[in-house]
Amino acid sequence: MTRTVLLLGAGYVGTALARTLAAAGDHVVAVRRRGASGDATPGVRWIAGDARDPDHLVGLPPRADAVVLTAAPTAGRGDAYGATYPPLSRAALALARRLGAEGVAYTSSTGVYGRTDGAWTPEETPRLPRGPETAALAEAEDLLFAATDVRAAILRVAGIYGPSRTAMARFRDPARLAARGTYFTNFAHRDDIVAAIVQVLARPDAPAVCNCADGAALPALEVSRVVHELIGIPWPDPLVFDDAAAAAPPRSNQRVPNERLRTRGWAPAYPSVREGFAALLAEPNTGPSVARH
Repeated sequence: MTRTVLLLGAGYVGTALARTLAAAGDHVVAVRRRGASGDATPGVRWIAGDARDPDHLVGLPPRADAVVLTAAPTAGRGDAYGATYPPLSRAALALARRLGAEGVAYTSSTGVYGRTDGAWTPEETPRLPRGPETAALAEAEDLLFAATDVRAAILRVAGIYGPSRTAMARFRDPARLAARGTYFTNFAHRDDIVAAIVQVLARPDAPAVCNCADGAALPALEVSRVVHELIGIPWPDPLVFDDAAAAAPPRSNQRVPNERLRTRGWAPAYPSVREGFAALLAEPNTGPSVARH
């Protein structure tokens, strides 16, 4: 049966999701500020507008089966996360009620866990937002949790990478890694995130919260070794760390499991950054130069 899916804030992940859903036969209506902007994907109707203001969106469908919130923070504001995510959660709920959608899927972040001790963070881990950005993400989650008439499906997504967003450059110089690269990193390839959203949309019994990560938490120094190996840069041995950078605390230090998603039939096509980075380097428009700068 063809579904109608409304996407709010169709950016890097949302645009890929729109194309995937349309290719599978769904009717997709996607809201983003720049509208179609040259994208004429069959089965996707682009609406130009601010998704936080649903009353002024023109061209919404008369009904929808699901609303999906996949947005990047509003650019040019110091409180970008606070100005983006809680208002979008409110808008998503309002639109779900207006269009008769049973649920809202929201791509949050594993940053809401806020762990700095390298521990595993399954979904039941208490959230400890550190700073206004993750506090805004947690507030957006809470707004969805509080709704009793709309089902919430929240994916807490790890560090996003993929085509045109390789994430390799920041591991190019291991000497400048915070805490000497001992902190754990967690990643999710864009296409695996899209597959997870598709899975959640197809499962009315999906849990309210699922982690979305490749599950292969690696120390930053190990990620740097992978980058050097893949792009053929000699490893600096002996490695002398930059004192100022090495003394800096990492933004987070946690290990994110993905068993809850896996038990629902999802498995990452890129089970670690080794496979994911290698695939990116093999693409015609990506190459070693991306990781060298």
